Amino acid sequence: AREERLGRRFTPFTHRQALLPEGCEPVENPVGTAPGFGRPHPSGAGWLLVLPGVPFEFAAMVDAVLPPPAAPQAEDWLLLGVGEDRLAALLEDYPGRDHLGFYPSMEGHRLRVPLRDAVDRDDLAQRLAPHLASREEGRPEAVLVKLLAARGETLAVAESCTGGMLGARITRVAGASDVFVGGVISYADAVKTALLDVDAALLARDGAVSEPVARAMADGVRARLASDWALAITGIAGPGGERPGKPVGTIHVALAGPATSAHRLLRAGWEREDNRRYAVLQAMTLLWEQLRHMEP
Repeated sequence: AREERLGRRFTPFTHRQALLPEGCEPVENPVGTAPGFGRPHPSGAGWLLVLPGVPFEFAAMVDAVLPPPAAPQAEDWLLLGVGEDRLAALLEDYPGRDHLGFYPSMEGHRLRVPLRDAVDRDDLAQRLAPHLASREEGRPEAVLVKLLAARGETLAVAESCTGGMLGARITRVAGASDVFVGGVISYADAVKTALLDVDAALLARDGAVSEPVARAMADGVRARLASDWALAITGIAGPGGERPGKPVGTIHVALAGPATSAHRLLRAGWEREDNRRYAVLQAMTLLWEQLRHMEP
């Protein structure tokens, strides 16, 4: 039925996927062709289930088969601008610290906070206020879209070493079209000059990986796309590209906004892809730090 709905031909291979062991019942696969199957456990204490191993199919089938928990057992808080060492210092004398779980990630750091009396969530939120981006939304890009929408403001991006990753993160959010104008992937210096109006003399003097160029990129894309806010990223993601005084992992992030600007120098020490993901996270953090104190 799924193949028919998608306009696909029912092949002998698809037919084999539909075969079931004797005595088993099918478990529908809502996102793939191969169903799962199951049968009651001989002890009578439950069911034996066999599901496809493709991760997204397995996850969808588990969600469809298993009942949801009666009530949430914990909240996942989004933290920005804080690392594990700093978080440990902030929570050193917090009575419920042993009940918390910290999950650092290039997607945004999560703090799992159990919903139990051992944790005073209001006190915890006050301690973490400078870094607490959300108690409900786990993705920094979603927090930014919500903040910008509340203000009726827009965002544009200029990216070099991240090659569009920042724009991709923003547009993952439903409703991003209300606030995200667009972006320029200015990988080559000629594109920085032609599309972002970065002065060629500035590039020659300071190099593409520099604070002045990052700031000029942010100013340029903000002007070109007529956005309220702009973020720019330029750097050396690795593994090659090192310059004198600019080792691999040197990344500049810049922000331009209404009557304000900001810059952050990053020293990323991972592999190329993680260096790029880190730059994107820090760019979003830079904008969040500007927006969080502003009235809508």
